[in-house]
Amino acid sequence: MRIPSRIVLYLKTLANILIELTFLSIVSFVLCAALLYVGDMFWFLYLETPMGQKFVASFQDQAGSIIEIFSFDILRFSIDLTVSALLVCIAVSCCSRLLHISRHLYLSGGFFSKLFFWGFPLTALVTLHICNSYGFEDYRIVGLFAAVPTFCLFMSCFKYSDQLLPEFGDLARSSLVFTREAWAWAIVTITAADYEDIGFACDRFREKMEAYLKKLGLRNRTPMA
Repeated sequence: MRIPSRIVLYLKTLANILIELTFLSIVSFVLCAALLYVGDMFWFLYLETPMGQKFVASFQDQAGSIIEIFSFDILRFSIDLTVSALLVCIAVSCCSRLLHISRHLYLSGGFFSKLFFWGFPLTALVTLHICNSYGFEDYRIVGLFAAVPTFCLFMSCFKYSDQLLPEFGDLARSSLVFTREAWAWAIVTITAADYEDIGFACDRFREKMEAYLKKLGLRNRTPMA
């Protein structure tokens, strides 16, 4: 059985998107891990200075949060940040695509408006998830690290969801057309069993469908036309 060309094209597009998304996730992970390693190194150098000791004494909560973040395994924490950002961006972009939100509030905006209206809120969602998972209390410190994978991934997630998913209105119309055509062919098959001439059965069915579509006020089009 031959696979329809549309399905083959969709699967190829999906495979290419998965490869690109995997590559972007790896890049985001590397950047996040590099930022954590560099931040860890400079933080402990900073603690050796008088200014660093004064900062710890004056802002104990913030210093405690920073020390707690750097006490975790950096690679594991980077993976959690990247995966959380990827899942949040995919979920939000897919819902926005299905609900017609991305058409009006994302695709119509420029680069900086996308960063402001989408990048920062998505970073806040990722930060909230990480803080709840690890028990962090200072959202600002965690948000600095969560912004790296989020800003690297969210635009690509919106682009990919736009390529792979239909909007809900298009999906409803496609489902209606598919259901109508499947029902039409089923009736033709049943009707043809009562007639020796399949052409006569199709003509009878076309007449019935045209009358039915006129009654509903739909377009005068059937699969047999």
